Amino acid sequence: MKICILIMGLSPCRIELFNRLRKKGIDIIVTEEFGETELDYDFSKGWKIPGFSRRIPKHWKKLTKYDIIISYDVCSAHTWLAFLIAKCYKKQFILWNELWVWPEVNKVKLVKLWMEYIMTNSDGYIAAGTKAKELFMKYKVPNEKISVAYSASEDMNKNSIKKLNIPINIKNKRVILYMSRVVPYKGLDILLNAFKIIKKKRKDCVLLIGGDSNQYNFKAKCISKIIEIDENDIYFIGNIPHDLVASYYNLCDVFVLPSKFIMKDIVPCEAWGVVLNEAMSLGKPIVSTDAVAASFDLIKGNGYIAKEGSAKSLAYGIEKTLKQSKLKGRKSKIIIEDINFDNMVKSFMEAIYNVRRKKI
Repeated sequence: MKICILIMGLSPCRIELFNRLRKKGIDIIVTEEFGETELDYDFSKGWKIPGFSRRIPKHWKKLTKYDIIISYDVCSAHTWLAFLIAKCYKKQFILWNELWVWPEVNKVKLVKLWMEYIMTNSDGYIAAGTKAKELFMKYKVPNEKISVAYSASEDMNKNSIKKLNIPINIKNKRVILYMSRVVPYKGLDILLNAFKIIKKKRKDCVLLIGGDSNQYNFKAKCISKIIEIDENDIYFIGNIPHDLVASYYNLCDVFVLPSKFIMKDIVPCEAWGVVLNEAMSLGKPIVSTDAVAASFDLIKGNGYIAKEGSAKSLAYGIEKTLKQSKLKGRKSKIIIEDINFDNMVKSFMEAIYNVRRKKI
């Protein structure tokens, strides 16, 4: 029984998962050359489709040798082709998806009927969490066909904690941390407005911002907002080297992911939000929004789910969480123990077993 998984790129947070799946005899085929490209994986860079960011694998014939094809992301061209090959060559097809909100962009609307057909006619399904499962069930996919593989991440406890040089005064301060890309749907502008509200009520808070951006207009807008609020209480770190990431998490009293919906964008919201996992692994309370899929699986008394796009709601959630930050942090550590790579692999193997049993 030969099995493969098609993915777009080797994201660092998924290397551990793919290494474990390879040990189970599953081949990993990468269709985009981004992420950890120096690793020993099958990089089958594909043909570019005009107007789309994803590629179709050039060596599509290699897919015909597999009995089960698992493909990530229904919005990706490699999934469209893999599904077609599976049906033409009588192979079994499993759709692995994080998608929970359809983007309202014209190029997606052009192929949405085909994607919906894949959503309803796959042999098995792997959902990245509760919200992804809900989308499958919206398309009448039977519950028994869906395996939920909650997105796991690196355990930050395994990293050494280093002393950081912070140019603003954080002594006797409550540290609020943002660490993600500086792009519009991540909602840093909302967090800055929320911090402005918090500063009117209490003077003991500072905000650290980690992450960089190639969207310079949005970055410039955020920097202008920082200057307007108070440069003495906000530190824009920029890109954080991986060996310092755990140290910044460790420094904070609350971690915030303030993502929002931008429905006219190809990425309309947060498909998961793995930075929440990382912060929780170091016992940190988290505040996020209802535009972050992970919020609905990870925030259970260890933080707050704010209304997306609302600085007032976000400020309220941060203040409420800071009042019991140590208790909520301990809860985070307990909750995240079950969201791990062992359980992720089990869910993949369950999905594979279910489609094999169906064929027999």
